[in-house]
Amino acid sequence: LYPCLDKFFDVIKHSNHPDVKTHAFGITVPKILEAYPFTSADSTSWLKVGIHGGIFIEGLDGTINVSDRTLKDPNNYWHKDKHTQDIVNEEVERYGYTIKDLSENFRYRLRYNVDYFLRWQKNYKYKPVNKVKRKSLF
Repeated sequence: LYPCLDKFFDVIKHSNHPDVKTHAFGITVPKILEAYPFTSADSTSWLKVGIHGGIFIEGLDGTINVSDRTLKDPNNYWHKDKHTQDIVNEEVERYGYTIKDLSENFRYRLRYNVDYFLRWQKNYKYKPVNKVKRKSLF
């Protein structure tokens, strides 16, 4: 995705309309949103992750499955080491949730994930990506 976005924003920068507003349709990966000057973004990842048992955790820079219905998933909270569980517990409790509630109720997970992105949005900072010359495959 990075090479494509590099080219996309380079074209915009050198166009007759360098101040055009851009929308990240279907992209809500914080590192990508911070790396490029998008004006807006949306996706359903918060919804899909929550429905399938997961929550976004800033301390892990990603998601973790917490659902009690997906205990066979190796990414499930209950299979993680104590250090990882402590990171999750601290973040979850800091924002007024409990692992028990999040593991048993998808509505809590959805609410938590919405809260996660609202917190991220409040602290958003544009951090331009360092362009690295990538070798072409062909």
